[in-house]
Amino acid sequence: MAGLPQNIEFMRDELGTLYYLTQLGERINVSLYKPGEVPVIASQDLTGRIRFPNTGIGDQVMASLWASRPPAVELPGATVNITDIPANGSGCEFVSDGINWIPKARTVVLGCKNASMALPFQIIIGSTYFVFDEAKVRIPAGLISPNSTLRVEAIVRRTGVNSAATFGVLLGTGGGGGDAAVGSVSLAATQGICNRVTVDVSFGTNRGLCTSSGVLNSNQSSVSAPFDVDSGINADADMFVNFLVSGANAADSFQLISYRVIVNF
Repeated sequence: MAGLPQNIEFMRDELGTLYYLTQLGERINVSLYKPGEVPVIASQDLTGRIRFPNTGIGDQVMASLWASRPPAVELPGATVNITDIPANGSGCEFVSDGINWIPKARTVVLGCKNASMALPFQIIIGSTYFVFDEAKVRIPAGLISPNSTLRVEAIVRRTGVNSAATFGVLLGTGGGGGDAAVGSVSLAATQGICNRVTVDVSFGTNRGLCTSSGVLNSNQSSVSAPFDVDSGINADADMFVNFLVSGANAADSFQLISYRVIVNF
């Protein structure tokens, strides 16, 4: 585009508005000339910022779905608002470091839901092995970059004293109970026992391998030793976080009180 002359008309709509394309150094201008009105110029510089200096509107950032984002290598320093991350549609600004798209805040919440002890958002009873299907969180393909860490937090409670059970955090491309456990705790056969589970999963340059911290105590020490996970791990494909109860007695019930899934960069 460096050789483009000034003010190339590239579209005229049915209302007579003329649209011109201009490049001025490191900026691309799109000019809108409406009959009988003052021209409006929207300029997009090569960092991806779109400016409307004649309208009183502040800087606007180009928007994209994650799957439609431009390659980070082509837009170093650019800012893009990814409208489908987190999944609730609130959007998150990402900046290109020349290789990857990194959240501007260096962290992104992919899923979060809080209920209460009195009214948990999902209760399971009558099964010995099950996944909480209302708490499945997708990690979009390519979101995980080298040296990022996935943090998963959850609060689970049980009622009934028929047998102990295991509560696990699963991660993988399968999206179900067959994915690998990246952390688990035992739920003793104690009425009303409640466990808070926190797991950190770190990623290096190997896209098919991660390291789990094991379940962390409140002081961030590990309940179990850290371990590597490679089964079902592929940072270049969609992966999913799920919560599993196994080895339970069908007469006992289990309630998921809250969960949060975040990625730190």
